[in-house]
Amino acid sequence: MIITRVLIKVLAREFYRLNAGFFLVIMGLAFGFMSGVEHKALAEFFISSKLLVCIPIALWLIYSVKVILFNTATLQKAENAFVRSIVHLSPVSTLISVTLVILLQLLPVHVYGVFLILTGIKNNLYTTLPTIMFALIVLHFISMLKFLRDVRITTRELNPSRFKVWMDKTFQRSFSFMVLEWLMRTSFLSWLGTKLFSCLLLLGIIQLYNIESYDYRLMAMGAAVAITSNILLLNHLHKFENHVLSFYRNLPLPFTSRFLNMFIPMVIICLPEMSLLASHSQHEWSFYFIIPMALTMLIGYYGLLYWKDWGIERSVQHAFFITLALIFLILVKV
Repeated sequence: MIITRVLIKVLAREFYRLNAGFFLVIMGLAFGFMSGVEHKALAEFFISSKLLVCIPIALWLIYSVKVILFNTATLQKAENAFVRSIVHLSPVSTLISVTLVILLQLLPVHVYGVFLILTGIKNNLYTTLPTIMFALIVLHFISMLKFLRDVRITTRELNPSRFKVWMDKTFQRSFSFMVLEWLMRTSFLSWLGTKLFSCLLLLGIIQLYNIESYDYRLMAMGAAVAITSNILLLNHLHKFENHVLSFYRNLPLPFTSRFLNMFIPMVIICLPEMSLLASHSQHEWSFYFIIPMALTMLIGYYGLLYWKDWGIERSVQHAFFITLALIFLILVKV
């Protein structure tokens, strides 16, 4: 179908073109430093229990969120307005076209998922296979559903409930509350994907500490990955302060108030990760130092956004390279 080829060029091919550097780095790390035997051993480790299989599923989730954000941003561009015309096709044609496009965008997820399934069948590890298949189907379905929803709904009339109207009239919102509410309303999928990824990763590492004895570096590396994943959410906070509520920068507020109005939402956003780290710190006192260091790093990056607003795509790349740098420093015990 012609429409399928057009969607592949606009969505799938453009997605891989814009993220070519990211995929090259991943391929370099995956195939340059690990042999085939190590890949098989890692796959067997993932499918050995239902808890450990959450690690690749969390990575798939964050990748799916990246695909969803790209598709949403692509549909919002004026030159891609013609894509919305697929709603005039038959439901079957639309479903086939969107399924193929999303399949191509999620191809790395499906390929590794099939690899895990084949590894489980070969080693008679069938316990986690239904979980893997269910995760692949759900992620594909959610990506399709979000795309179809964005195509069909251009503008939507908001009809607040009576309870919300009463809440708005009765309670005065602080700046921190407005930031968090705006984040939940506009970027709920980004927040949900980031929190699930980081929390599942930390929970998996905590379970490893309960099984065997490790030094602080394993948890430090997990915390580095979990905390830097919140850089995506920092972009939304910066957007609210400088674009959505642009007059805020011109208000005669002291530096302390401005800092707290930025710092409090940041702490609340990172609260799930900090709670997991604090709950495990009873076994290792050095973990307590990870929390202030992580917040310091996020504050530093948020300050850099005032120097140059890179946008979400570039910030995701920055988060990836910052994570690699932190893991290297942790491994050499700097």
